[in-house]
Amino acid sequence: MKGILRTVVAAGSVAALGVLAYRVLLTDEAKDALRSSVSEVKNSVASVNSVLGDERDKSAEVAANQRRTQMQWESLGF
Repeated sequence: MKGILRTVVAAGSVAALGVLAYRVLLTDEAKDALRSSVSEVKNSVASVNSVLGDERDKSAEVAANQRRTQMQWESLGF
């Protein structure tokens, strides 16, 4: 239990320091650059997820087609 509490306190401390550093230490230009970078990462992740989702859908279609073809062959006695 103490280990979990320490981890939560450490994570909270790191988050608070990050917010403080963002608000106090960064210039407006640096904040804009950081926001732009985060936006680009979000768009990249969304694009990769979209591509992977499309591939997953295609593989499901291929599996369905394979099952149908196997059933057709079996109905023909092969």
